Amino acid sequence: MDEQVLTLTGTVVDYTNASITGISFDKHYLVAEVNLTAVTRLVMVNLDTGEQRILGDPLFPVAEPSIGYGHVAWQHQQFLNSLNPVEGNLDWDVSYHVIVENRSYPLHVEDEVNQTSPQVMQDHIAWLQEGEKEDDAPEVRIFSLEDTFEPYSSKTMQAATILLIPMLTIWMIQRQKENGGRVIQTEEE
Repeated sequence: MDEQVLTLTGTVVDYTNASITGISFDKHYLVAEVNLTAVTRLVMVNLDTGEQRILGDPLFPVAEPSIGYGHVAWQHQQFLNSLNPVEGNLDWDVSYHVIVENRSYPLHVEDEVNQTSPQVMQDHIAWLQEGEKEDDAPEVRIFSLEDTFEPYSSKTMQAATILLIPMLTIWMIQRQKENGGRVIQTEEE
């Protein structure tokens, strides 16, 4: 992996002179942004057991970690090749990690717009997205970690929709029988 970083950046990964450039922590975990000269990596430490994990892709730069409520969010420059940068890979993107699943996910589709400053909140992750034009103000984007509909209400809604169709049919048949099959005339006619 360190050879790949050397190929992408032209700089050797320097573990002896590594420095922590940012931290975020909650009750059980600490997330540290570790600068290794060639690349910055994100290391999560379980404060109860001492177990350590690298989050995100260790080949590419990361920044601004935020942790809380069982999730970690950070910004990264996925696929950035420092020696031969491509315009589409210069922007920052935001990803998040679900601690109990030990899985990471992107928060948005790949684009050429900077997404920065992620913040983990209860049931949500918020971040700033720069405007597409230089004059545009940044927007706050919010990703919901929970389903919008509760599973029970979704099932209730499905059952109500299925029952509504036969009920409307029965109601229309009853109305026609009450009217003797005639169309009701309005007073204006």
